Amino acid sequence: MKHLRTAFLLLALIQTSFAQLSGPLSGTLGPGVFHVVDTISVESGDSLTLLPGTIFTFDGGYPFQIYGTLLAEGTESDSIVFTTDTLANPYRWRGLRFENPGSSGSRLAHCLVDRSYIEWPDNTGGGICCLRSSPTFSNCTVANNSATWGGGVACVSCSPTFAGCIISGNSASDPFAFGRGGGVWITDTVSRPTFTSCRIIGNWGDTGGGVCCWRSSPVFVKCAICDNLGCSEGGGATCEESSPAFTNCSFEGNLAFCDFAANVYCWCSPANFNSCVIAFSNSPGVLFDNSEVSQFNYCDIFGNAGGDITFLDDDPSNGPPNIGMISTTNANGDSCDVFYNIFLDPMFVDTAARDFHLLAGSPCIDAGDPTLPFDPDSTVSDIGAFYYHQSAVEPSVILLPTVYALHPNWPNPFNSSTTIRYDVSQAGKVSLTIFNLLGQKVATLFNGRQLAGSYTIHWSASNLPSGLYLCRMEAAGFAQTRKMLLVK
Repeated sequence: MKHLRTAFLLLALIQTSFAQLSGPLSGTLGPGVFHVVDTISVESGDSLTLLPGTIFTFDGGYPFQIYGTLLAEGTESDSIVFTTDTLANPYRWRGLRFENPGSSGSRLAHCLVDRSYIEWPDNTGGGICCLRSSPTFSNCTVANNSATWGGGVACVSCSPTFAGCIISGNSASDPFAFGRGGGVWITDTVSRPTFTSCRIIGNWGDTGGGVCCWRSSPVFVKCAICDNLGCSEGGGATCEESSPAFTNCSFEGNLAFCDFAANVYCWCSPANFNSCVIAFSNSPGVLFDNSEVSQFNYCDIFGNAGGDITFLDDDPSNGPPNIGMISTTNANGDSCDVFYNIFLDPMFVDTAARDFHLLAGSPCIDAGDPTLPFDPDSTVSDIGAFYYHQSAVEPSVILLPTVYALHPNWPNPFNSSTTIRYDVSQAGKVSLTIFNLLGQKVATLFNGRQLAGSYTIHWSASNLPSGLYLCRMEAAGFAQTRKMLLVK
């Protein structure tokens, strides 16, 4: 009976409706769980609003085609989910497809786009495909999706905006073609999407594990492009006949193998990398191939196997003249090349734990382009996606929380383990429990009495399958639930 009561409580929490959906949709839907039993769409001129707490579960290989306006704006504590029941389903759903200019007014916030699969003849955009459409995405997670081109996101002839999004665990591969852009694929000369403060992590592709640019001009600002795998060319980013702009981005731990392997690969591209960290790859940091007009300024390129700066056929004429040749010093007095690139350990807080914030004393501090906007602490831009706050002051007293709170877990999505932080405002009994979407308890993280304070718990889900889980905190009449995505 206790298990049934818990399941009922969780189902009531997300207001499950289990309605079936197919065909054109408009008006307002949610919250609740909706089973998609055929292709669904928002037609040109129509509008569909999804309320926080809405979950679309696709029961087969159906796309969500958006020709009109989709407004799916969840909240930090109550997201909107697009997923399928199981990875074993051979007919997984076909992703969100924004397929004409009429869908450019669409806005998605705090949405999870999960476990889609695109196959022939579509091929493009596993989780999200923007074709001649430029919607806006903020604080969304695109995870565990697959396609030939753009496992997570594909941008074709469009300029969408992504802010604060996580693009993780996606893949771009095909036994009969050459997959491009495990995380993101951008193509067409008119494509200029913008990615700001996004995390592109743990994706893989035949080429361009994190990002692949083909004849396009995307803009990336303060993005972390880390732990991606490109079977060839760029583990972090591949630039082919493109003019991307990467500013204050961090490329760390990306892997690439086979020919033309590098953390960042530039082929026939006037690429612009400004104030970026390019570090700790198993392959060269940057490989220039007929890209003498590329610009790498105020970057820190360090710790890449095979050399930090390399050229096709070892011919320096394939890259910018004199790049990588120490010839001067920067504003901090550190040795650098003529483009103010340094080749020093960036001094991350904890590389093994994937914490790429800077330690005090890092050579990246104040070493970025002085013409860029200052960091929030009103100092010259630091190199990389994570600045060091030079005016931070440690509190002299420990302040106890005044309210109960269950904070978002980090990282999310996560692979095997994640950290959960919560606040207890009064001494008393506290429980922290993990459930699956069927309301079944899969773990009890804490169940007992605690004093007022802030607490952290590390949860390992190595024995559980990929999917969406609910973390629920209860204490003294307080209850809050957070959604967590396990991606393996």
